Amino acid sequence: MLDPISHIKKLTNTNFLLVDESFSVIQSGSSLLDDFTFSDFFYSNSKPFQNLKGVTNGYEKLVSLALDGHFQIENFKDSRVFFIPFLPTKQVLIYTEKLVDITEKKRISDNEFNDNQPIEILLKLDKNGIVLAAEDHHFYYFNTQLVGQEVFDLFAEEDKKTLIEGIDALYKDQDALNIKLSSVIHNQQVYFIGVLVRGREDRLILILRDDTERLNREFELNLKNKAIEYSPIGTYVIDYQDMYFLYANDAYYQITGFSSNQITGGDISLFDEPYTNLFFVDDEMERERYAESIRLKQRYEGIFLCSRLNGEAYWNSMVSIPVIEEESGKTIFVGIVKDVTEEKATNQRLIKAIINTQEQERSRFSLDLHDGLGQKLLAAKMNLLALEEYNCFTEESELLYKKSVDLLMDAIRETRSISHSLMSHTLKGFGLGRAVEEMIQSFSAIASRINFQNLIKDKRYDIDIEVGIFRIIQELLNNAIKHAKANSISIRIVKTNKNNLLVEFKDDGVGFNKEIVLNKKGGGIGIRNIKTRILFLGGQLYLNTELGNGCNYQIYIPFEKKY
Repeated sequence: MLDPISHIKKLTNTNFLLVDESFSVIQSGSSLLDDFTFSDFFYSNSKPFQNLKGVTNGYEKLVSLALDGHFQIENFKDSRVFFIPFLPTKQVLIYTEKLVDITEKKRISDNEFNDNQPIEILLKLDKNGIVLAAEDHHFYYFNTQLVGQEVFDLFAEEDKKTLIEGIDALYKDQDALNIKLSSVIHNQQVYFIGVLVRGREDRLILILRDDTERLNREFELNLKNKAIEYSPIGTYVIDYQDMYFLYANDAYYQITGFSSNQITGGDISLFDEPYTNLFFVDDEMERERYAESIRLKQRYEGIFLCSRLNGEAYWNSMVSIPVIEEESGKTIFVGIVKDVTEEKATNQRLIKAIINTQEQERSRFSLDLHDGLGQKLLAAKMNLLALEEYNCFTEESELLYKKSVDLLMDAIRETRSISHSLMSHTLKGFGLGRAVEEMIQSFSAIASRINFQNLIKDKRYDIDIEVGIFRIIQELLNNAIKHAKANSISIRIVKTNKNNLLVEFKDDGVGFNKEIVLNKKGGGIGIRNIKTRILFLGGQLYLNTELGNGCNYQIYIPFEKKY
């Protein structure tokens, strides 16, 4: 037997009472969408009640008539109260709906209606399907008087059999039936859902709601779901509270190398070892950054190295977004993943080509300065010094001569300094540590205020790593001295226990806005060059700074580039 209460609740979010033949309230519910109360309607007060015997305004008679099988309607303030009889169970369902002027119901597009009214059509029928009475709302749909018409003519031809079979079933062994109907209205297909209820004697009650918009939304949602399911971008939904994968599409399985049985089927758990080690390979800092985003329920975006079950390595670009479930209030995480191995390799090749070109140009220019301009300046110096043999200077010309020699010596030293900064021969011959020490000494004005801890000594590394770190420190020193106006600088290079080189650079300069600089397109040319070199070396940059409080850079560079 169909439960009339449950179905009416599906049709509308409404206030309702279910009353038995002793006038006792056996079920009740209230809507959060309006301020209607049954206490006000029946007793003109706000006190709770459990029985409708002796109610005011003659409403007890309406309940009695409904128990006898008569369908009743009563208007109250801005609501309408329905008394629907259910004779087989000797019960009356009383529910409400807001009054809405029919002229306010306007179609807002070719595909949906502006529908604020929960119950669209309410008809009283005889056993032959003839309409005996109809609520006014039907005019919006059918624009004609329905009393005296056959209900079968109002809906699609294929629905006629549904209605006939439903009416027959009600008179045999059913009390109420769920029903779905459709009709072409205003040149568009409209779908209804509702309930067909047996009332007094040979009377039937048909209650319908316009379900078109819900079906359209459901259709759109199915299309979106299919788009997600067949998307080349991996998509997943994770409940981290219960450590459970709620969903993953085919692309996710293809990218990660797992199967649906393994992930959503529960054959394995990616939250347990050894499977957790397949993500964030050799990158504990990025793993911790992701874990922190889960703890704080924040958005995460990052690229990290992963491994499939067969040992194949790949780079995973992932975005994770927290979403709060409406029903449970639980936070779940919706994410997308993309295999960017080829893209990253292409970018690395491009960056390597750019950096190599820069270094070649630096080397060529350095050589030109040393062998070209440098040699000419040295020759000019020797020629000037040769004049001393003639001892032909007056007091004034001798002073001018010495100033010229001093200026020439400064030019030679400056040329040598520029040549060395463009291409450090010490770096090539003796390694990173010695080259940084030489670089610091070249900043003669501030060298005594630069504290350098060379904890790698004369250890040699891949030439790309040594050149990259050398250029990064060089850029940081220039920024700290020229732009940050730093008085003291601390540099430390150390090998960590995670197969990384750590470069720590601190200054007491003016600092800057961290968010702008760390933005992908933020910062000046110097900072962009630093970020490009770190990216090329597969490293990570962590920066702590704010205006007026100096800078603290921590740069981790892996011994072996992971691409």
